[in-house]
Order: sequence, then structure tokens, then C-alpha cells
Amino acid sequence: MWQLVICALLLLSFFADGLRLPSAIGDNMVLQRSPLSSRVWGWAAPGSKVLLSIRGDLYEQVVSNNGQWNIKLAPYPSSGPFNMTIYGDMEKVVVQNIMFGDVFLCSGQSNMEMTVLSANDSATEIQNSFVYSNIRLMSVEKNTSTSPLDDMHTRKYQWLSASPAAMGPEIDDGWTVFSATCYFFGRSLYEKLKRRVAIGLVASSWGGTYVQAWSSPDALSKCIRTSSDAERLRHVDPQQLDLPLPLHDDNPNRPSVLYHAMISPLLPMVFRGAAWYQGESNAGDALYYSCAFPAMIADWRVKFQNPAMAFTFVQLAAYEDGGGHYSALRVAQTAALNLPSSGMASAVDLGDRSSPVGAIHPRWKQQVGFRLSLAMHKILYDASTVASGPIVINTQLTSSPGRWTIQISFDPEVSQGLYQQGSIDCTLCCSVSPFEGLSNGTWVPVAAEITRQVAVVSYTTQELAPLTSIRYAWADYPQCILYNSHSLPAPPFLVTLVNPDDGIPTDGIQNK
Repeated sequence: MWQLVICALLLLSFFADGLRLPSAIGDNMVLQRSPLSSRVWGWAAPGSKVLLSIRGDLYEQVVSNNGQWNIKLAPYPSSGPFNMTIYGDMEKVVVQNIMFGDVFLCSGQSNMEMTVLSANDSATEIQNSFVYSNIRLMSVEKNTSTSPLDDMHTRKYQWLSASPAAMGPEIDDGWTVFSATCYFFGRSLYEKLKRRVAIGLVASSWGGTYVQAWSSPDALSKCIRTSSDAERLRHVDPQQLDLPLPLHDDNPNRPSVLYHAMISPLLPMVFRGAAWYQGESNAGDALYYSCAFPAMIADWRVKFQNPAMAFTFVQLAAYEDGGGHYSALRVAQTAALNLPSSGMASAVDLGDRSSPVGAIHPRWKQQVGFRLSLAMHKILYDASTVASGPIVINTQLTSSPGRWTIQISFDPEVSQGLYQQGSIDCTLCCSVSPFEGLSNGTWVPVAAEITRQVAVVSYTTQELAPLTSIRYAWADYPQCILYNSHSLPAPPFLVTLVNPDDGIPTDGIQNK
């Protein structure tokens, strides 16, 4: 009997030290093409030798004392399919049908998690997905950890080519595989690249989660406040989040637990960029978000060892039950635009009151993905791409006897053909102006005349007391939207007006 036990232990020891690949590497995957160099990694017996063969090239590495190996490949152009063979001391692993292309990480909360099956016109989208076989998909399984993990589980499959089998009702329940925002983002980018570059999409998301959960401790340390954020989130009440979250240790809203479990295992992987859709859970905490969100992005770039990794994100969609907090959060999101290689896709006009999966989850993910692809395309492929709606660059207040005029100037590069139109699913639409002025402490609608790249608000002193601030689309669910000729919406803004006579804001308070 003892001989059998010894044999079993020896077998367990052999397999524990045997050649092993992470869940992120598998058949049908995409490895990042040049100019970046992709990496392949895994585990084997310490001191043993690992050989890797791909595209006729051979790589060799001695396994470190902790049993890990990490091989950096030469920068290969867009190409494939190829097989990759990895040899250990006594075994080999063959990874088949690999493409070299551009790989993107998609992350966030439920609007990133929501799948193609729940999106608008899902049956047609799923049926037509088979023509995009060079878009490859992988979803990270939900998990939490209080320390960084080196591997993770995947949902349903490791990697699959886009097809009905990868996202249809036989495999998906609307929240499993595959992310609609991520898929439509990748598909739009694939089309913009003339279908010549394979696209790899890795979706790692969890509904109802805070940015703090996706941030490493290093990132969280950049935004310390008087009251401990970690302590506040540790005691978050799941009932207030309207989600079936447990109170015990796998609560996904503890600081860093999703970073450790669902991002950290991907750190050896080389990504060309990331797409992010999150912020609903942080609404009501805009000031903190304006620090924490850019800090997370900067930290991810450090951790992925890719300081130029492009990062695009979705500005929150229209939602009536935002508690009056969504406008401030949308502006807080724009703090990330101060970072290099960052871009925003505004969804402020894409509300969906009748969404079958809840009004906070609009079905219009095709438009969201398309706008994300524009932002990514501008960063990575063509700087001349118009990727944004009208952006305010200046406001000028002038006065004449009995009249005030406010001229709002927009960036001419993204403000050709300005027009106003009701947002999707609006009720009042443009029967009420999207511009408001602050007069005697009260916000009142003010009409604006749109000409070229300028909006002009003019009023008499008999009509209104002097306006001290002006804002646009400042509502949880904006009704009327300003668009450019590319049908891209202007993001919300709020500016303080400066009196031309004395050079200070009209409310008499100096900017600090």
C-alpha cells in the first residue's frame, strides 16, 4: 500500500512541476503584432529548459527558481494562422490557430459585462458574427482575491473566433459571453483596418463594481482622503447596490480585489490598448473619481509595462435614476483625457428607458462600440480621425447697454456642421434648450443660436439677471444634444463666466 502512496505522490510532484500554460494562452488566440513584442509565459520545473517554436523561429529559456518562465517574442507583423509548440523536459504543448494582430483589454462594470445577446438587434448580430472569424474572443471568469493571482479562469472557453457558437443563446444568458461593447468596439476597429488585422478581445468585467476594486493598492495610494476609502468600501451594503452580492470575503467591491484576481493574471500579456466602461457605481463621488480613475489608468500602464498603452473609455449614458449625480461624474471622467494616449466615447445621448435588462443598461451597444473604436483609431492609427463631438475651447462674455452676449466657441477640428437634436428615447427632446444659465442662484434654460463652430446666448438685462455660469446637457438624462456633422455628441460642460470689465467671474469669486 505504501508503495502506491509514494507513486501517487511522485506523480503529483511530476505534474505540479510539469509544463503548464496560463488560461490566457490557448488555441485561437491573438498575439500582439509589431511594433510591440508579445510574450508567452507559464510554469515548469525550476532549472529545467523550455523551448518555444513559432513561425520557424526557436526560443529557449531556463525556468527560474520559482518555477516561472516568460519568453519575449520577436515583433511579428500581422499574419497567421500559426501553431506554436512549447517543449518542456518531458512533454510538449501545441497551441493552434494563432494570429498576430492587435489585442485589446475590455473592462468595467455591467455595461461592459452586458453581452451581445442583450444588445439591440441581437439575433441579426449573432447570426452575422460568423464573417468575423479573425476577431478572437476570451472572457475572464469572475473572481476576487486579496492578493495578486498569477492565473485565472475563463468563462465557457479560452479563446474562440467570433461566431454564433461563441455568443449565441445556447452558450449565453445575457451576462456571460461575450461583452457587447467589447465585441462591437473590436468589430468596428476591424472594419476600419480593412479586415486586414486580426483583433483579439479579452473581456474582464463585473457589474455593480467600483473603480476602487479594479485599482491596485499602488493606484489607490495616489488618492488618499480624510475618511478611509478602503474602510468605507469594506462595509458597503450590497442591498444599496441592488445586486446579490455576498457580505463575506468575496464581496467584489473591496479595494483591489478585482485587480488582483481579474487583471493581475493578465499582466504578462501584451495589449495594444484598453477599453473601459464603468462609473455608474461611483456616481455621487465625482471629486474622488476624478483622481482615482486617472490614477488607475496610469498604474495599469506601469503594471503592464506599456507606458504608451492606449486607453479609451465610455462617458456615462443617459439614465433617469442617477440621483442627480451623473453630470458631475461625466465631467470627472474627462480628467483621464489629461493623460497621453487616452480617448473618450460619450454615450450621453444613448439612454434606453425601456431596456429589457434595466434602463441603466441601454441596448445601443453598437453605437458605443463604434465611438470607442473612433477614439482608439485616432490614438493608434490615424490622428486625423474625428473621434469626438464638439468640445468647448473658450467662452467669451460681452456687454452692451441693456444686453449681455455669451459666445461659446468649440474646437473647429471636431465641430463642423453643428446641429441640435433630441437624444435617443427623449420625451421633451429639443423643445427645451440644452443650455442653462445660472441667474441669481437659479439655473434657467437659455436659447442658443448655433452658427459655424459657435453657440451664442444673448439676453437683455430685463429678461435675466447677469448669468454667472453656463452649462450644457447637465442632467442625468439629457433631452437635447448638440452634434457635429459626424453625429457625435458634445459632452456635458459647466463653465464660470468672466466679466469683461473687471476680469473676474461675474459672481465676483476669483478662480483658484
